[in-house]
Amino acid sequence: MRVDPKDIVPFLCKATGKCCIHNIVILSSFDIFNIANNLGLTAKQLFENKILTYRINASSFWMEPILNSRSNPSCPFLFQNEEDKEKYLCKIYDFRPLVCRIYPLKYDKDEKIFLRFLPAENRCNECISTDSNQSLTEYLDVGNVPALLNEFTQYFELLEKIQQADLNLEKIKKNKPAQKKFFTIQSILYETYPSANNKLTALPFNELKLKVEEILMNTD
Repeated sequence: MRVDPKDIVPFLCKATGKCCIHNIVILSSFDIFNIANNLGLTAKQLFENKILTYRINASSFWMEPILNSRSNPSCPFLFQNEEDKEKYLCKIYDFRPLVCRIYPLKYDKDEKIFLRFLPAENRCNECISTDSNQSLTEYLDVGNVPALLNEFTQYFELLEKIQQADLNLEKIKKNKPAQKKFFTIQSILYETYPSANNKLTALPFNELKLKVEEILMNTD
């Protein structure tokens, strides 16, 4: 169901931690930069330390970076509140990914609308409350979603260009030059920034975009 800007979002987080267990959190290049930068790590170290991993998107055959919960069903950043053992908190709450900020809503990037997402609401049914009086606009503003959504849009527009170039795991199976392009692009998007001795405060996305577009234009 579509959510309009003035609609009330019936969600009040009660810190049950249920949204952070058996849940896949897909990340953008911006999410990776923010997490690594705030933890004082490089993007590569997030993967090397198995904080992040990749999964294959079943529809696009793209290798998506996700928070790694394979060895443990819970998010690697979820922890129990020492003062209240029935509540769970997030170690990266202030710089959490966009997916987490809009939960339990779902964003339709094609229609550019927010939707109520029943599987998410059912997962956190204790947090679905008629006591909430926040409109959608207010709910999103609290998590700084509008600004982050602009970054998200840039990221997915670039992914669409990559897909249009037939660079996915299904299309490159028997094409070694295409395989090289594919994995080089993966590395550029997800494992480049922040690098060692990082002094950047924001992901230089335009730089990454230019590098990716140069690869896409290369016909060798």
